[in-house]
Amino acid sequence: MAASYGVIAWLVVEISSVVLPTFNAPVWPLQAITLLAILGFPLTVVLAWAFEWTPEGIKRDHEVAGEVPVRPGRHVNFAVIGVLATALAASLALHFLDFGTDAGPEAMSAARGKSIAVLPFSASSLRAETPSFLADGIHDDLLTLLSRIDSLKVISRTSVGEYRDTDKNIRTIGKELGVATVLEGNVQQAGDNVRINVQLIDAATDAHLWAKQYDRQLTASNIFAIQSEIAGQIANELETTLSPEEQARLADAPTENLAAYTEYTVGRQAMESRTSTGLARAVEHFQRAIELDPNYALAHVALADSWNLLNDYGNLGLDEMLELAVPQVAEAMKIDERLAGAFTSLANLRAKQGDFEWADAVYQRALELNPNYTTTYLWYGGLLREELGRPEEALALHEKGLELDPRSPLMKVNYALDLIALGRFDEARAALEEAIELDPRHPSPYTVIANLNQVWLAEPAEAVKWARKAIEIDPDSPVVAALLASIYLDIGDLGAARHWVERALSNGPENGAARFAQMMLHIFERDEAAAEESARWLLQLDSQKPLALWVMRNADLANDRAADARQRYAQAYPRLFADEPEVDAINLAAAIDVALVLQRTGERERAQRLLQQALRQVEATPAIHMYGPAIYDARIYALQGRTSESLDALQAAFAAGWRSDWWLAEIDPASASLHD
Repeated sequence: MAASYGVIAWLVVEISSVVLPTFNAPVWPLQAITLLAILGFPLTVVLAWAFEWTPEGIKRDHEVAGEVPVRPGRHVNFAVIGVLATALAASLALHFLDFGTDAGPEAMSAARGKSIAVLPFSASSLRAETPSFLADGIHDDLLTLLSRIDSLKVISRTSVGEYRDTDKNIRTIGKELGVATVLEGNVQQAGDNVRINVQLIDAATDAHLWAKQYDRQLTASNIFAIQSEIAGQIANELETTLSPEEQARLADAPTENLAAYTEYTVGRQAMESRTSTGLARAVEHFQRAIELDPNYALAHVALADSWNLLNDYGNLGLDEMLELAVPQVAEAMKIDERLAGAFTSLANLRAKQGDFEWADAVYQRALELNPNYTTTYLWYGGLLREELGRPEEALALHEKGLELDPRSPLMKVNYALDLIALGRFDEARAALEEAIELDPRHPSPYTVIANLNQVWLAEPAEAVKWARKAIEIDPDSPVVAALLASIYLDIGDLGAARHWVERALSNGPENGAARFAQMMLHIFERDEAAAEESARWLLQLDSQKPLALWVMRNADLANDRAADARQRYAQAYPRLFADEPEVDAINLAAAIDVALVLQRTGERERAQRLLQQALRQVEATPAIHMYGPAIYDARIYALQGRTSESLDALQAAFAAGWRSDWWLAEIDPASASLHD
């Protein structure tokens, strides 16, 4: 309810801000509308706590308990979520009753000439300890400062990192990164003093535009003061006008504690690996940074993101992750209510709880706050592609992300996933190979190439080869082990599949991918009771998990419990039960499964309407689409009694490369008419 209110309020204020000026209305009506939107948020949060939407209408929360499964994390830290919702409303108000201007990504693209790459600072010291952490920290925070200037295009740290100690000249670097200027720097530490040398260079001519040497006592406040001066001078040299808000943010020091600064820097480096081991190390560093400085907002965001990523790559369950991560985001927003990273983290957490539209709006706000923050492009694009079925928009976002971070393996991988979703496999393969060239030790591109061969290209041997390369790089990954189990099930090698399921569960007993692989193995073995147990666990993680719902539905239908299956689907996919059902690429598989349930409950007209809508969606979808070749049309025809057309569709799918999870068709009740 609160999420829906946030989206609607956003739209009302957005529309008002466009329409009212058209009629030369005074400012106060828009201000009043915005204020009402803000005041309504706390009330909506309270109502969302007390009441639930159900297929029968609105009920008090205690009346729903026990009737339907509740998505985990629903009531996790709700007081904190309420604070975050209020903070979001306040931020939306700042957007429309603004004291400055947010240029957004479009303005960033329009000002490409004002672009800079800050190369990693070199380091030297007269002391015994290695000073590289100090140089890396200064470099990292300078990038953060510059990224807050909306009219500058600032290349991300990931992309400039490979130019550490490079022999390439400035012209080559500028061309490879697509920037007009390059900043070089050196940090020298002698006792308790530090010297920082910087020079701004024209990437086209190699001419020095500006240079300066700073000699100060080594304190956090002095370092940040130097960084602010450097950022301001760069803006001046590039003829960039800073708004009062930008000037204030450039002067804002993230921490006064030098040790916390160092811990944060080391943690960022560990987090980039995206391996379970590296992420665990990152958590330790960020925790120490926060212990040293509890008001270090960036460290709170980084800690939340590390736990979030351990939910993806490691052995951290969703409930536990939310318990750990949500308070960190809340604390970061309390410290800095306009920190784009906090909004990005919040959006990602809410997306994992299924609030996709709410997350969509928050991601947009994050981009407005900082159009140079590349993590927003990375995660927002994933939401658009995977959860909202909008791969074209995801591709556009990741293309912008690559402008800012052209040497990032992760951005390349997500760009490739967009291309795969659009059926552009050759381009995707080329992008993935580029990602491997950028970082041969990053497991993600190998994993995606394996998945591409398994699902879209029907090359299981190639899929095994690439997945094994990924597991060599990250042997503790439950996700890659689960992928190998899936591939071996498609091959029919039950022994190998069992081995990799055991490996996945050993690496991550609470990992969703590992548990999904376990369920698939039980289905393959025809162990219905074990498959149901796995499905229940997965539905606690995500009540819309199609194959887990499929398992539970099959058990219900086999035991004359069609009404139970109907209730479960109605809770997970209420749009499919409308008089005019809404079927899209995301809920297509569920729509077909629901149609069989409706046939069994005697609602044949409703089932037929749903199948017709599903068939229209299939006809509007390429044969090979974002989820690979599929047999949706064959299943629909089978449920409609059109056996000949169903068999023809199966043959066409096989010719198009359909192989993944082929064995499920043998036990699918929707295809029962084809088994005779």
